[in-house]
Amino acid sequence: MTLGRSAKELPVLLGKLVTIDIFLHDSEHSYRNMLFEYRTAWAHLKSGGLLLLHNIETSDAFSDFSENFKAKAFTLGSMGGVVKPLG
Repeated sequence: MTLGRSAKELPVLLGKLVTIDIFLHDSEHSYRNMLFEYRTAWAHLKSGGLLLLHNIETSDAFSDFSENFKAKAFTLGSMGGVVKPLG
């Protein structure tokens, strides 16, 4: 387990893992932090991988991210998800 601020710890952890199949965001729900985590995880997410996001209603980070990356997004209540395109 890694404890600390995601701005400091997440890039280091993901760098060690290289690629990931799935990422679940459920930490600080500020726009800035949410977008940082989405972008950081996305860079390490394998094609076909899943980005899951909790409390998407707290800011526009989810919709902004989805639009910016032209990723197909889905929602279920306060959860959102984005599948990284194949290829």
